[in-house]
Amino acid sequence: MSTESDAAPPAPAPVPGSTGRGWLWLGMLLCILPIAAYVVQFNILQWMFVPWYIPILATAGAACVLVSVTRRRTWPRWTALVLVTLLGGFEWLMLGAAVRLPQ
Repeated sequence: MSTESDAAPPAPAPVPGSTGRGWLWLGMLLCILPIAAYVVQFNILQWMFVPWYIPILATAGAACVLVSVTRRRTWPRWTALVLVTLLGGFEWLMLGAAVRLPQ
């Protein structure tokens, strides 16, 4: 006959892990919002300085999307990672090599 002290304790309820959806949205926002800020900077505020924040934030956005892909590997996240990385690379190319001032 078994007593109650011999019974195994109930297993704790599993804690759901993060799916990484927040990282995905943060990465996409970090990639798109600087472009809108660039439009405001030049057209509305008319501040004339090189917008280095655009490729820097796009790189941070790609890192956030990469974290999202490591949390859950789905094809929309892989597609978002490729697109954000390509956009960030294009932005670095534009500011670093393609847009040169005359001597």
